[in-house]
Amino acid sequence: MSYGGFRVPNDSGGMAFQVKPDGSIKIGDTYDDVAQITGTLSVNGPAVFNEASIDADFRVESNHNTHMLYIDAGSNRIGIGNNSPQCVIDITDPYDAISGHEKDAIIRLKSKKEVGIKLIADSSNNNTSGEDNNPFVDFYQDGQSDASGRNQRNASIAMEGNAGSTFTNSLDNVFFMDAHVPNSLNSSRPLQLANDSINGGHAARITLEGTNGHVGIHTATPSTELQIIGTTKSDHYATEVGTQDLGTGTSSTLSIDGGIMLLDADSINGVDMGGFEVHTLNIPNGS
Repeated sequence: MSYGGFRVPNDSGGMAFQVKPDGSIKIGDTYDDVAQITGTLSVNGPAVFNEASIDADFRVESNHNTHMLYIDAGSNRIGIGNNSPQCVIDITDPYDAISGHEKDAIIRLKSKKEVGIKLIADSSNNNTSGEDNNPFVDFYQDGQSDASGRNQRNASIAMEGNAGSTFTNSLDNVFFMDAHVPNSLNSSRPLQLANDSINGGHAARITLEGTNGHVGIHTATPSTELQIIGTTKSDHYATEVGTQDLGTGTSSTLSIDGGIMLLDADSINGVDMGGFEVHTLNIPNGS
């Protein structure tokens, strides 16, 4: 049998190492052969791992974590700091399994130009689930987490699909913030909007409290549906306008169904007896 190039046989009569006449290099006979390199490996060109598309994982070990980078070939997922990724990319503090050690798991993006994050859901716009596929970001704390699903989340920012799917009175395709734990319905989940200011300091400006859903502006403890602390100003006052027919009698009571009432007196048929009462309009207390 004639071989071109250079080869080193193994104990089974096969090839442990071969340089072929075309310049390619082969290490081992089969896909499960082991090649170990001690030192630096420099590749000045494209590199392909798992060209045969077999169920073979890829792992990079760091000084403290055996799975600092891990590609699970069977599930098509990538783990950073963990060996069991639960989603397409799953990042865990690399010290998570080491007692007495911990680090923040933070994603940092830096560029001399724009930096952003794009969440693109329902990319084909013809998904069989229709409007059920939407972008979201979930927040967890105090030991809560979800390996799959979203039922333990403490809060989220997201977009709605069909109106009323996520919460009562939601609109089609609306962008929303939601303080809600699906596994703990009807619990207190307040929501606040805050900012810093020169004269007002760093404080909550708008509060949605968690008992009745009351809204407070410049108060964190609203006691009515809408409570505003401070002065309000508007260049236009809009209110509901109602109409009322005063009828044919000699008296009627003003309706308070609207903030502005238009009175119709055409039906009054009383006769002025010397400038005295033709029709009496009674105004309720508190109007």
